[in-house]
Amino acid sequence: MKKKVRSIFSVAAAISMVCSMQCFAGEYEKSDADAVIDGLSLREHGAQTVMIDDVMYVPLRQTFEMLGKDVFWQEEERTAVVEDTAQGQRFSLIASDTDGQAFLYGLQPQGVILSYRGDASYLPIEYAPQEGSVPKLVCADYDGDGIEEIALKISVGNAQKDAEEALCLLQSDGTEPYIFSTVTFGQAEIADYVKQHMEVSLRGDSLRVVLEQVGKTFSLDYGQAGKPQRVLVGEKAEITISATLFSFRLPISVVCENDTVEAAALTGKIVFSEDGFMITDTQVISVAEETELTQLQQEAKALLERDLQIEQIFNAGLQGDSAYAEACFLIYQQTGQEYFPVISEEYKTVADLKALLESTYSGAERVDHFMDTYVSPAEGAALFKDVDGALYVNMLVGGKGLAIMPDMDSIRVQKLSDTKAEITFGYTFFGTVMGPATTSMTKIDGQWYLDQGVYEVASIA
Repeated sequence: MKKKVRSIFSVAAAISMVCSMQCFAGEYEKSDADAVIDGLSLREHGAQTVMIDDVMYVPLRQTFEMLGKDVFWQEEERTAVVEDTAQGQRFSLIASDTDGQAFLYGLQPQGVILSYRGDASYLPIEYAPQEGSVPKLVCADYDGDGIEEIALKISVGNAQKDAEEALCLLQSDGTEPYIFSTVTFGQAEIADYVKQHMEVSLRGDSLRVVLEQVGKTFSLDYGQAGKPQRVLVGEKAEITISATLFSFRLPISVVCENDTVEAAALTGKIVFSEDGFMITDTQVISVAEETELTQLQQEAKALLERDLQIEQIFNAGLQGDSAYAEACFLIYQQTGQEYFPVISEEYKTVADLKALLESTYSGAERVDHFMDTYVSPAEGAALFKDVDGALYVNMLVGGKGLAIMPDMDSIRVQKLSDTKAEITFGYTFFGTVMGPATTSMTKIDGQWYLDQGVYEVASIA
């Protein structure tokens, strides 16, 4: 059932009006204008508005008390405190998306309020705050129906007993008011599902895991942990969500005489469709393999971030802020000057830009592409050039925008050899979930380099 909770946003508006008021010397104008908030009239509640510089202000205490809030004055701190409630329950902001379209408020003792594009809904999710669990919220079209869904990773249940993290997907028909249905996939449910399709056994000092009739054996050194006795598969899977990927990890441990040793993990993707959640792309890896892959993922992420930085730089990204650009344009109008100094502590010459390219890409083709296109073009004006030993940028060359944005949280790496690894990542195209796309990286003289950039592979994925 959906309940409209409009008071949250009315309160926020009132706070903005009151807190924006400054101390003014002299007279202010009392107003006979009324302010109506959530259908409640200030005038009918005995309050009066005032006008200062054609801006209406409302009295804090009477406004909030009209809305059913408690207002306290703390004399020592010289602070007005408003204690807000939503249908008798205390709430606090616990998560929001990166675009500022969705906000999640946790209620006590239970439930959450979702604010989505200015519309608020009560969701009967049994939110249970627990230490070490941070709620996460992401908006994207996960099932390809053209309508955005909202994904939550949130702790649910009884915080004192059986709380667990769950993946919740909120769906609507895409029209206002937004009425959401909720599909939930919990940590324990994922673990139980995987266990139905997996067999584990000990064979001496070896651990064997069979998943969907495909087996993998790990030779393990238990050291001081002692003789292995039995296998312990985790009761709850670890859930990760991003703009383009849901994934899970289920630990597999070996109970020994003196200690319990985590030996391997089963990982996979969680895919959402009209039929609900499905698990795909499962694999079993040892802890040692996982540690190495994590390090490779960090290398891959650093390279993709640098590649994206390069795209931004050569997309008119060193033209300064709007004030600098405006000043340069005025000079251009007066003198016809097109090139102006780049304001950067990192890049001071064309050689610095070339060094950035050469430290990122494995092949000369990618370096030559940027240099030939933006520094030494066969036709048209260059974006960058050195003037008296300093880097200058053409302020008349505009950027084309960056429509493709890689999802850095979705990066997965497969080691092909000691000097080669495949990188897979999701991305969005003008905000729409796309991909995955695949590139690779090569290790040369102990350093990893990117073989192809995001805009080379994502646009054709």
